[in-house]
Amino acid sequence: MIENAALFRIAGAMSAYAGSRQSVIAENIANADRPGYHAKGVTPFETTMERGLALKTTGAGHLKAGGTAATFDTGAAVALEQQMVEAVDAQRNHEKALAIYRHGLTVLRTALGRA
Repeated sequence: MIENAALFRIAGAMSAYAGSRQSVIAENIANADRPGYHAKGVTPFETTMERGLALKTTGAGHLKAGGTAATFDTGAAVALEQQMVEAVDAQRNHEKALAIYRHGLTVLRTALGRA
């Protein structure tokens, strides 16, 4: 079915990755004033895909995009401006994933004569 198509799996993984990244950014912003807190980063999407972590599932019927990205401690204090820039970048990546998914659906509908 549709979840077996590589395009949709990758789009789903991209969306999940953007969500994971937004979560880490929100955590960084929430703890910005906490003494001793270091900003966390997220392993780049390309690295995550190469390792196959983004394609792990807990069930055979699940969409293969439920993995989460690995995080790491950057060792630096939280710079709110940098976190805001990263949040916008994560949002754009999420929107890009949704656009790829929607376009894939349009191509499928067109191929089936249901456009």
